[in-house]
Amino acid sequence: MSSEIARLREQIELEADSLRMLSTGFKTVSSHKIIEAAYDRLGSYQDELGKLIGDGAAVRVVVSALEGPAFPDDSMPSSITLDPCIENRGVAEKVIEAHEGRLDAEELFLPLGTLMKPVVSNTEAAAARYTILFPDGFMIWLRVDHEGRNLLTLNKKDLECPTCGKRLD
Repeated sequence: MSSEIARLREQIELEADSLRMLSTGFKTVSSHKIIEAAYDRLGSYQDELGKLIGDGAAVRVVVSALEGPAFPDDSMPSSITLDPCIENRGVAEKVIEAHEGRLDAEELFLPLGTLMKPVVSNTEAAAARYTILFPDGFMIWLRVDHEGRNLLTLNKKDLECPTCGKRLD
């Protein structure tokens, strides 16, 4: 299943790249039908990915792909030093581990294929400076405070049991 997720993520990235080219470099000669077909393909990949990782995670992967790469592959950090004061640390460790990452004393280790992008405008993570998108579509935020400390933020939904809705903290 993880190879199918990786294949779909790659297809989404390729379609997003082609859409960026169609809307900038080839703007004057791109027909509406060509652009519409590219969006249709992107939508079908999103639907397939949604069946594997959930619709919300698939939407985040597509939006992230359309925003474009933040770092070249060779400059994406494999770990990030964090402030040791993390709210709901035990739950955060379990949630991150469930998505193939690891949270140690002051270090967040990221799985290969993780993307980190500056936050442009996102009401869900308004105080965050970076969105960290795991390969499976899981998303967390990193905020840098005025003292330069890296503070980790999880989505409140990730602190609830997906079955009964009970808070895990």
